[in-house]
Amino acid sequence: MKTILKVALLCLCLMASSCKPSPQKAENYYDEVTAPIQTVLGKEDELIRIINVEMGKSQKDALSKATKTETESKEIDFAFTNLQLQVTTSLNQLKMIKDFDGKSVLKNSAVELLNEYKNVCGNEYARLLAIVKIPSADYTNEHDNEFLKLTEIIDNKLQGKVTNFTKEVKVFAAEYKFALAKDSIK
Repeated sequence: MKTILKVALLCLCLMASSCKPSPQKAENYYDEVTAPIQTVLGKEDELIRIINVEMGKSQKDALSKATKTETESKEIDFAFTNLQLQVTTSLNQLKMIKDFDGKSVLKNSAVELLNEYKNVCGNEYARLLAIVKIPSADYTNEHDNEFLKLTEIIDNKLQGKVTNFTKEVKVFAAEYKFALAKDSIK
């Protein structure tokens, strides 16, 4: 009788330890990890929209402006500050998220992505915005070349981290058997 009880107890322990969290819990964790990133992407989109307007690529009336006004510079600064603050806030949010099923790979990948955003904000984006604020009369082809070079550097740095994060998202979704939404990270 003791042997049967021990075997039953052992089986129960093995079954309990081999159970994974439900797909719904995994999807909730995924949502918790990706929400701070989505917020940063929204702030970056707003900054890029303003940069495009200032560079005359998005709105026709930006082409007719001879100089950048103080209001336009403040708008750029405001959007950039919002992006920087959101990166810091999102990093703090991610760091407070507990591991899932004893693993932190997805969260760590998200933190790496946002750390790269922080790095790019402190370097390439800051230099890029200095170029955007140059008055039209002083703007040269060298500025244009530097602008294009910086945008390429930003894209390359961030794309590597986005690719890694996307890979980890797919692995996580497959492991915990939940489907990613079509408008989600691909």
